[in-house]
Amino acid sequence: MTPMIDVIFLLLVFFVATSSFRAVEKLLPSGVTQLQPAAGGPDPVDDDKLTEMLEQVIVKIDSGPQGATVWVNGQALTAFADLAQTFRDLAQVGADVPVIIDPEPEILSGQVVKAYDWARTAGLPRVYLATRPEAPRLIPSGTMK
Repeated sequence: MTPMIDVIFLLLVFFVATSSFRAVEKLLPSGVTQLQPAAGGPDPVDDDKLTEMLEQVIVKIDSGPQGATVWVNGQALTAFADLAQTFRDLAQVGADVPVIIDPEPEILSGQVVKAYDWARTAGLPRVYLATRPEAPRLIPSGTMK
């Protein structure tokens, strides 16, 4: 019985050591990937615009005089609520595109969370929050003990 258990453990170690844990290359986004529109789906989008959007989507949220102003890859949206529809449209075209939400420091955290929730609800799995390095705090001399 003991030799059989030894053989099973050796086989287990062999299969674990030789298995590949990398993602299949054909699933990784690349510059040569072409998306085919589904039959009966939305109208085809300009290839240059689609390629630019599918690299990554940067959502900047600025504070404006009338509330939050949202920019998606450099194009301003008319209202903050339009961001939800933009995420749904983006999920239909390519659901694996990374979305980076970059809020200004003055933006309320509730709006950032709402934008994050809209992206996840739309079916976008890779949603990230951009961070800024904090300015170093200088401690006046003589205050530390």
